[in-house]
Parts: sequence; C-alpha cells; structure tokens
Amino acid sequence: MTITIRKSGGIAGVNDTIVVDAQGHWTRTSRSGTTKTGQLTPEQLAQAAKLATDPRLVAEAQTPQSTTNCADAFIYAVSIGPATVSYSDCGSGSPPPATTALVRYLEQVTGG
Repeated sequence: MTITIRKSGGIAGVNDTIVVDAQGHWTRTSRSGTTKTGQLTPEQLAQAAKLATDPRLVAEAQTPQSTTNCADAFIYAVSIGPATVSYSDCGSGSPPPATTALVRYLEQVTGG
C-alpha cells in the first residue's frame, strides 16, 4: 500500500509531500519543487508497515478532527490506501497518536 503525507502551513507556508510505496521507495517533494528520493531499508520498511497497519488508524480516519484557529500551525493529511487522517499540530487538543507516530517516523527516515 502507498502512504502519502502532505504537510502544509506554518510560518513559512510549507507544502511538502512524502510518498512511500509498498516496496519502500520514497519521494519527498518540497513547496519549491525540490525532490529527493530513496529506499527504506528492510527494517525501516517493516517498521513503517507496522505503523501503517496500526488498528487505531482506522478509528482516527473515522474521527473528525476539530478545526483550529492557530496561526502558523502545520496541517497534516495522511493517506494510507483509501483512508485519510487530517490533523493540525496546533498544540490544543490531542493529535491522533497512531497517525502522528507514522508521520514522525517517515519524516525521520526520509531525511526530514
């Protein structure tokens, strides 16, 4: 399954995307159009798959996230197959924990 993470907002107005396919090939694209590509190691791919199949993700995708009035917050949209979870890192409320763990992990292993 393909995982797509879109990160937008912030004070600088980022619009970054990370796409990881089922074989672990990844592409990071920034707002400026800069693209980086790579390959997850087998261990990294196994960890990404474990995070992407966390049963909590289904519940998080079905739970509407509250809107935010925070200035300069990052907005994340994470798609895994047909499911999408969107949230803000505003600081108020609780971001969806399983989705947040997946985002942090993929940002780390793809050089974010």
